[in-house]
Amino acid sequence: MSKYTGLECPVCKKTFQNDDDIVVCPECGAPYHRACYQQEGRCIYQDKHGTDQAWQAQAHTHQAAEDKKCPRCGTVNAPDSLFCSKCGQSLGYDSQAHGQAPNDPEQSYTPPPPGPGPNVGPAGAPYPFDPMGGVNPKDHIEGIEAGDMAKFVQTNTPYYMGRFLNLSAFKRNRFHFAAFLFGGGWFLYRKQYTLGVILTLFQIAASVAAGFLQTYYTIPLMNELLPNVNRAAKYYWGFLQSWDALLAKSPLTLFLVMLPTILLLLQFAERIVCGILANKLYLKHCVTQINQIKVNTATPQEYEAQLKARGGVSTTLAFSLMICYVIINFIPMFFNL
Repeated sequence: MSKYTGLECPVCKKTFQNDDDIVVCPECGAPYHRACYQQEGRCIYQDKHGTDQAWQAQAHTHQAAEDKKCPRCGTVNAPDSLFCSKCGQSLGYDSQAHGQAPNDPEQSYTPPPPGPGPNVGPAGAPYPFDPMGGVNPKDHIEGIEAGDMAKFVQTNTPYYMGRFLNLSAFKRNRFHFAAFLFGGGWFLYRKQYTLGVILTLFQIAASVAAGFLQTYYTIPLMNELLPNVNRAAKYYWGFLQSWDALLAKSPLTLFLVMLPTILLLLQFAERIVCGILANKLYLKHCVTQINQIKVNTATPQEYEAQLKARGGVSTTLAFSLMICYVIINFIPMFFNL
């Protein structure tokens, strides 16, 4: 590294870099870019040579951009980095709450403890007392300030802000267990109404169809076949005999017997897909809605009001969905009464 790196050229005011072509005034030692010195034709401090006002390195030191050290994992990143290249921690924080040293050097500072992933504490959960989950409100997620995103999400922001940041910057996703358990109900709860209605209707239709077929077709058919099974045989062999008798039926009969099981498997597969894609779909929903709000509002006050009104969750709908969820899962039992 050159001893002039970090100093400021007196002519162009740009900071010297390691590979710059630098010339130095033999009288006062002022450094210049060669092209800048040739442009001036002389040292611009020539009239002050030999006086107290001559060029001094301390007076012309420009704070060079320093490498950014991640407060979480300690990785050294480039000066213009917004996120840690190793763990994804945001490097643009401006408060202690977000893991940056305070402006007052006399104040004590303790960096956030290292964790298993970005924006999470040592136990793997988001920072419990930070509504942004360790994300700087000024950071951008898919072109939208994280602060605005949090105002739209409103509920459980420590979880979603960290997930959204990882999805946007590093394409890292995590399984969403609430979406896995509640399927379309979770999407309706998060005001993703179109997708939520489609998934919920599928769940209801699959449960009703499975219960109806099992009660009025599969069970009577199996009762018809079971008398043909040698009851003295062991259960395993009896099952094989009943299965052989079932295979003797038409393909349509076999399909109808297996359809309830197929529908239940499809429901389970749907829940898995919901768990995998929930964070991605919710991020896309938030970005779409916020961009629409930006276009359709004229004042900051109206913008804030629309974020609050169109974001958040539907609490009333949540209680209704809990009841519906219980009913849907017990529909097959009702058919068996």
